[in-house]
Amino acid sequence: MGAAYGIYKLACSILNIELIILPPTKLKKYMCGKGTASKNNMVSACNSIFNLGLVSDDKADAVACCSVAREVKSYEPLNLPGTRAALEVVMDVRSSQHS
Repeated sequence: MGAAYGIYKLACSILNIELIILPPTKLKKYMCGKGTASKNNMVSACNSIFNLGLVSDDKADAVACCSVAREVKSYEPLNLPGTRAALEVVMDVRSSQHS
């Protein structure tokens, strides 16, 4: 997996695409309100917020990653999970990108 990640990072660098690095605990905090949420909690949160029928935790993680990236890059925070925890994660990522 490390080699694939390296190739991905290289391709993003060549194409001038900024990466957003987010630890799993931050992703869980964004979607579920706490960084120790279970995989089932992540799936449930994604299904509830985005009205999906996901079963796979990998797909739920992908949806959450897309949502965070969209929030971080938008000019107006959308705060789709609608929680203070989600807003804190977005603001934290934004501030870490500019420091």
